[in-house]
Amino acid sequence: WAYISSGTWSLVGTLLEQPRNGAAAAEENFTHLGAVGGGICFHKNVNGMWLIRQCIDPWAAQGRSWTVPELVAAAEKIARPHGLLDVDDPDLLLAGRMPQRINAQRVRKGLEPLDESPEAAGVFAGLIFHSLAARYAKVLDRVAFHSGKKLKRLFVVGGASQNHFLNRLTSEATGLELFRGSPE
Repeated sequence: WAYISSGTWSLVGTLLEQPRNGAAAAEENFTHLGAVGGGICFHKNVNGMWLIRQCIDPWAAQGRSWTVPELVAAAEKIARPHGLLDVDDPDLLLAGRMPQRINAQRVRKGLEPLDESPEAAGVFAGLIFHSLAARYAKVLDRVAFHSGKKLKRLFVVGGASQNHFLNRLTSEATGLELFRGSPE
């Protein structure tokens, strides 16, 4: 099994009995954290709901206050986006102007920029959720590689464990059976 501690930031990994200190794991920025019972949390930090939170403020400044549940509902109604984000791009780790930062990445990739107005928030949210799920899948592939595990189940905890749309996309992208845990 594997886990995602999903919130503003995401920790994506698995529990091990022994560390995986190989050069490849270190180069890919996997870390080791002591766990209860002498286990080791082997995981990688991935962007998370930070992207949504950083979009909400500029939209509110333009006169439309969105809640996360409203954005989830709006995103579910949008078709799968063309082209996904590199959610761990260093530019997307910075605060402020997130819709512009996302569009700048899209333009660098040769994609059309999205409408940055609050009315198009569902399109941004859909792009973010699909991109996060794809990134989680990629990282979990590397977790399986480095750990030698054949992953079957995924446990999602943290605040974003309540995001049923992101959970569904993550389950589809990873092919893993997903279980939700505590949001806190």
